[in-house]
Amino acid sequence: MWVADFALAQPVFTDPNGVTPGALVYDPGLKRFLLTCFHVGPSQLGVFEAPNPWGPWNTIAYYEDWGQMGTEGEGLTCGFPQKWVSPDGLTLWSIFSVYGDGAKRGINAHDRFNLVKATLVAGSTRAADTWTDISSPLLERLTNNGARVAWPGGCSGVVANRFNGAVTIKVVGCGLWRSSDQGKTWKRIDDNTVSGRDETGWATSVDQYAPARMCSFSLDGLAGWTPDGLKWKAFTTLGRNWDFGSVDWAAPEPKTIIAAKHETDPPGEVYATTDGGMTWKQLAIHLNKERDRISMVGALGREIFIYCKGDGIHRSTDGGVTWALVSSVNPQTRIPVFFHARHYLGMATGLLVSKDQGASWRQQGAAVNIWLGPFFGHDEKEMVVAGDDGVFRTEDAGGTWTRVANLKPKEGHFAFSPNWFGSYAWDPVGHVLYASAMGNPVYRLQL
Repeated sequence: MWVADFALAQPVFTDPNGVTPGALVYDPGLKRFLLTCFHVGPSQLGVFEAPNPWGPWNTIAYYEDWGQMGTEGEGLTCGFPQKWVSPDGLTLWSIFSVYGDGAKRGINAHDRFNLVKATLVAGSTRAADTWTDISSPLLERLTNNGARVAWPGGCSGVVANRFNGAVTIKVVGCGLWRSSDQGKTWKRIDDNTVSGRDETGWATSVDQYAPARMCSFSLDGLAGWTPDGLKWKAFTTLGRNWDFGSVDWAAPEPKTIIAAKHETDPPGEVYATTDGGMTWKQLAIHLNKERDRISMVGALGREIFIYCKGDGIHRSTDGGVTWALVSSVNPQTRIPVFFHARHYLGMATGLLVSKDQGASWRQQGAAVNIWLGPFFGHDEKEMVVAGDDGVFRTEDAGGTWTRVANLKPKEGHFAFSPNWFGSYAWDPVGHVLYASAMGNPVYRLQL
């Protein structure tokens, strides 16, 4: 929307790492706008694309060592003249200018006219994703102040607010902490209600529609939830507590919850509550013991539950007393996601959606492997999912998927695999992906 009053103007593009004067061009072959700008120095170039000149922007490439140049000096201009773009939009010539000591390194482009050929490969990701540790300074501060981080140390669990980009992490043994500046500063938010760790990527989750509402199913510690983002309530503890759980986020005051208990005998015990975790009832069903097997539970209404352990989706309308098979499909995601009156599950072959509280399910969109998500952006068309093949994004409700990142590589402790230990979150405001797995720091990836 165009406005005449400059005081009402809003930025069409932001980058927390910095923005120099950019160049914007329309690529007719791709039917996309391409934006190029340096975030600081000669080697720090970003290339972005969007359907409109005001966004939303996706990252094509984001360099810290472009041309093997350095950061000292200035990245001045970089652009793709439209006359030098191939008919299919995939081959382009770029004119760029850089200045300073950093520009004299690598390709030595300092203070001269520079021309470089670029080729776009649809669906590709950067050869080397740059993951940044954002939680170690927080843990250092806590331990220096006398806090004792429980086994296995580090953090576990991460979620993001799709409206403002705020990221929330669980510090093992030390509760939930939130940052509104992509990990630069942190504040504890759970009123000392939550402790322990997240065993899985589904242990801490938010209401995707109203992400101030949050629930954390802790293992070896206190679990709890907030119905409004302000007041936290603790669950009654059951032994070592939980692997993951599902909240009926469709309810104005969500008190119906179903959860999978950790390492029970016999394996796979499932419990439910209708009073916000004050009292729990064990259900007759059991999930799989093995972590790489199908196991899913969902709370879709006050007495409506679903579950799956590899033999299709079963549904109960009487609080888990009786069950009926409603779909032969086996979802991989451990809990459903509720958004705009629909429930979503992820499969090895794409999205599964229900519009009737789980009574029926249908596949939506193209094939993509999903273990975590969907995480929604500004509407139901914009989503990110994580699976065995990486992290994928759609802008057309799953009609097409583009891989935007590889999974976070294992560096120590537990792996960032999305089928159990790995937890991922997406900030659509700052175009950031977060990754966590217990015993590790939380990492940020600029998309």
